[in-house]
Amino acid sequence: MQLASIRVCSGLLVTLATAIAFGVLPALRIARVAPNRALIQQSRSTTSTRGQGRVRNALAGAQLAFAFTLMIGAGVLLASFYTLLQVDLGFRVDRVLTLDISLPTHYTDQRRIAAHDELARRIGDLPGVTAGGISRLPTTGRAKRSSRGDLSKGSRKI
Repeated sequence: MQLASIRVCSGLLVTLATAIAFGVLPALRIARVAPNRALIQQSRSTTSTRGQGRVRNALAGAQLAFAFTLMIGAGVLLASFYTLLQVDLGFRVDRVLTLDISLPTHYTDQRRIAAHDELARRIGDLPGVTAGGISRLPTTGRAKRSSRGDLSKGSRKI
């Protein structure tokens, strides 16, 4: 298994255990008690001081404040994400193809440059290709792994 799969599985396991511990088990415990009897018994035996009532009310108020703050934050996050999706990228992405190429590590810098030049020539010869390029800019969204040597100190146009 890969590390990412282990992280996802462990995250799901923790989520499931938390849901059971804080959701299902208290519900099962309450389901065993008759509601009418529990309310009568609690009203007779529950006496709290003013201090306890104030603490309870303060905790309930803090919980509502935190929930309200989280809801506002979630709304702002969604609005920001929607706005981000509407930003013009400055280029058309509907007919763009990006590749992540990993050459063997034993290639010398000259061999790497020759391989990239050959690839660029072949891509340029394909029918329908109007322009192409090789760049070390991250277009795939993944972190770029460093390789031995720098191929071109920038970009090359085909």
